[in-house]
Amino acid sequence: MLTLFNRYHNGDIFYSRPIVDKLISRGIKVKYLHGCRREILEDLPVEQGGLPHSSLIENLSENVVDTWIGKRPGVFTSQGCFFGGHTALSKSILNHYNIEYNELDFLPTVRFNNLKENFIERIQVLAASLKSSYRKIVLICNNHCLSGQSQNFSFDPIISKLITKQEDVAFIVTNPTSCSNKNLIKFYEIIDDISCDLLYLSYFSTHADVIVGRASGPHCFTHLKENLLDGKKTYISITNNYNEGVWYPDSIANQVWSNDYNLSSVFKLIDIEVGKCYD
Repeated sequence: MLTLFNRYHNGDIFYSRPIVDKLISRGIKVKYLHGCRREILEDLPVEQGGLPHSSLIENLSENVVDTWIGKRPGVFTSQGCFFGGHTALSKSILNHYNIEYNELDFLPTVRFNNLKENFIERIQVLAASLKSSYRKIVLICNNHCLSGQSQNFSFDPIISKLITKQEDVAFIVTNPTSCSNKNLIKFYEIIDDISCDLLYLSYFSTHADVIVGRASGPHCFTHLKENLLDGKKTYISITNNYNEGVWYPDSIANQVWSNDYNLSSVFKLIDIEVGKCYD
């Protein structure tokens, strides 16, 4: 059995999924040690465990592999946690085990068929209802960032203006907000009887037309292969670093980035993009 470990956050575990997928497809049994909720890997046939408080885990060995981008010399640069760095990390691991790959293999995927069917069906019903009632579905990942990717301003003033100006658009938020309107849906209330909704948020993101975020964990979980290769989808990212906002630079999905944190500017940016019509 090969042991992977990562001491960091939900997004860091998510971006390591391509490594896990390729190892599993080669028939390698995987144990993953991390400090996040077990449900973030519930679709994969891996054994999970908490991180041991031992210095031994810091020393890479033949059967213990660190999947954090910052632990490999040469893969973490001033460009931050971006696709190129994760690709370099993945290649170094897969090359060691003589596993073949191509670039698209490094775009994260989720095995939605392995998730809880009742929650998937609940999301399908919601998405179908929204598509029949609204011009667009906009997912706003209004969570704070934990690693300094962006300023942690409140999205509430922006959401309040958007939901009243564009009432023919459905806005879905991932984190609690004081805002309220008939076209505002709080995702955490849709599946409030589950302890961790990140993979289900990934699934819902495949139904969204526009995805807004700041490279927080939930925003990272929308960086799915099917989303990034969807030319009808738009990402709006507000981050300090361009490469952490436009995580996959060869994206077919439209990518809009800004590091202007003025709330009026953020509102205008989202308002303009959401107001655009598709061909």
